[in-house]
Amino acid sequence: MKQRHYSVFVAALLSAAFFSLLLSFGDARGQTIPGMTVVSGTYTNAEAGVQMAFPSSWEGAAITTDKGLIVTVAPGGMSGGNVSKMMGLMIMDKSKVQTQPTDPSSFSTDTSSQCGAPLTGSRQVSGVAASEITVECTNAGVASKVKMVVIQTDARWISAMYMAPATEFDSDLSAFNTAVSTLQVNGATDIGGGGVNIGLQLKVQSVMLGGKSLQVDVKSSSTISNFNLDEGSKTLTFKAEGQTGTQGKTEIAIGKMLNGPYTVKIDGTATTDFQVAGAGADAMMTVSYTHSAHDVAVTGASVVPEFPIAVVGVIAALIGIVAVIGRTKLFRNRIQ
Repeated sequence: MKQRHYSVFVAALLSAAFFSLLLSFGDARGQTIPGMTVVSGTYTNAEAGVQMAFPSSWEGAAITTDKGLIVTVAPGGMSGGNVSKMMGLMIMDKSKVQTQPTDPSSFSTDTSSQCGAPLTGSRQVSGVAASEITVECTNAGVASKVKMVVIQTDARWISAMYMAPATEFDSDLSAFNTAVSTLQVNGATDIGGGGVNIGLQLKVQSVMLGGKSLQVDVKSSSTISNFNLDEGSKTLTFKAEGQTGTQGKTEIAIGKMLNGPYTVKIDGTATTDFQVAGAGADAMMTVSYTHSAHDVAVTGASVVPEFPIAVVGVIAALIGIVAVIGRTKLFRNRIQ
């Protein structure tokens, strides 16, 4: 992959590819590389608190580099020199790698670049928000596609990677996504301001609540339609659509419509890929998913009344006081 800017991401890919070549020669000659650990099935690194299950038929090895550790596996192993697809797991020290591996600014868009514009997104991994990037590059006339998912701890970047010829990329994409769903990292934290901006846009939606129209703030990277609140079932439903395979996220001012606790279903199946920040009328819900076209349903414990019960009581009391005062002689004399 020829790039003007040799980012950490590209360097990691080149390291993985070079390592794969070494393994192929090593296996072919019946040799091993010092510090190499054979990997198949679930890989665990106790020191970093990292664990990930690779597809059962994918095998390879782990090796330590000057910036951390790289695990590379391929279908049937790395021997024979015929490796065309790879999955990897990289554990890098932040003290040695300052830039997030999926930083889109690492990809040059000038005419000398052989890589297209990266598709960026976000997804839930190990219970936190992770950055995701997919890019297609051409080298010597051959198109390859790469997907990387990155989460962080205070001390490390943890990156899961999948690389394959562009024409074969989709065949094992679901296997990679399944592997990523098994990734567990002790001490993982959300990637915030340094993460990928997935381009959420404000899309104000209208629902009927208590017989009146209510404007609801919705921020989403998806196209949102069929936004509807069913007061009887205490359920908000909408359709979210986007480019297949990319990551989507929708933020909803749910506290304006429904009280928690909440349950979320995507295409009829319950999901835990959502978060709620704030409480009461200020509650904001964030739902994450992989794009295609999805029907999303959010059910709450109760519908938010047009006026909170406490406010209704106060208003009633004030009306009663005003009525009493209005009937007094003193009040009538003052307004005459």
